Amino acid sequence: MRVIRWSLILMTLVSVMADTMLLPFYPQFFEESFGVSDPAHAGWYIAACCTTVMLCFPLWAKVARRWHELPLWVVTQSVSAVLGVICYLTESLLTFWIVSQLMLMMKASYLLIYPFAIRLEGTGKIGGFVALFAVLMHIGTISGAVLGGYLLQFWDGRDAYLVMIASDLVQIVICIALMLALKIRLTEPGYTPEEVADTPRSPMVLKLAVVAMLFYFSVFLIRPFFTLYWADISFAPWNGEFPSSLVYAIPAIIALLTVVWQRIKAPQLTSQQLLIRGLLVILVGLVLQGLGDPLWTVIGRLIFGWGLFMGVVHIEVLLFANSRPERFGEDFSRVHLGQNIGIILASFAAGALVADVSHTAVFAAATAGIVAVVMVAWRLGVFTRAAGPEEPDHSINDAEEAIS
Repeated sequence: MRVIRWSLILMTLVSVMADTMLLPFYPQFFEESFGVSDPAHAGWYIAACCTTVMLCFPLWAKVARRWHELPLWVVTQSVSAVLGVICYLTESLLTFWIVSQLMLMMKASYLLIYPFAIRLEGTGKIGGFVALFAVLMHIGTISGAVLGGYLLQFWDGRDAYLVMIASDLVQIVICIALMLALKIRLTEPGYTPEEVADTPRSPMVLKLAVVAMLFYFSVFLIRPFFTLYWADISFAPWNGEFPSSLVYAIPAIIALLTVVWQRIKAPQLTSQQLLIRGLLVILVGLVLQGLGDPLWTVIGRLIFGWGLFMGVVHIEVLLFANSRPERFGEDFSRVHLGQNIGIILASFAAGALVADVSHTAVFAAATAGIVAVVMVAWRLGVFTRAAGPEEPDHSINDAEEAIS
């Protein structure tokens, strides 16, 4: 089982790193590769990417009921690698849009690794896996942002697709190795949906989906154009793509330090209390980042990173606390839908705000958004209701146990 865990961890890291390389740099990528300098174009593209993943993930979840995830990933990652070659070679903007969206349709199947890992481990370590996968996402984000900045500054933005192709091949090899180890056939059936038929739905799941939509809308508003914002307010040599990627990755680095600190000193608070604390900390971080000063922006990124990690982890911990194992995949897809709607709306809003107002306007809008999150979550009872007794949350501390 330990080999399987580490295989899934490696697959997650490789996937996240490769697929987030260009996320902070799409404005620069489109200008360098296709001569498109309109900032709204990058916002539209990110929105299209989120829409594609949002619509395809539930479909792959249905496919996984009939077809085991491991052989499914072998097929989808193989197709993704071929499409990545086309993205690397094409000089047509229209072709790039179409093929890259087809590639994301295949990559959306990889989100099934979350319920797949939980199903292997059982429900006893759900909290630990939430924290573990949040940590993996942040490590992948750090690596991806730094690698993406390096490629754009010293090589060519298109080279990112070579890295994506290599990551697909690595994942294919890992999946085949796991299939051999677990003796899973290429046509192995998945789990059947009869188990979930009679399980009642928790109304809190839909409320958390609404909160997640507002939360992700607010925190993603500042992402698409942050590296351009940093280039405007900083000075040489700190205004290049590579230094910008390091500043962009600060929240992810802080997330890792948060896990280390809470291994030393466990917080004696509930998930609801930690979520409230995280949202308030995010507010402070957003205000400082929007001041337009490099030093205050760095300090704001440090504070923002702590709050962001708390928010992401404890929204999902509350989801699992109010769900049942039989409905985990379905409930997760609902909250994931809310997350992606928020990200899509943020992409549109960010592009419009930067084009029509300024880079600093997104920080003001994000601050107002987090205030709305607090008010809506309070009104819906997210801060006061739970599935069971409110006990101190130790999910982050369980992350290490989930690995070992």
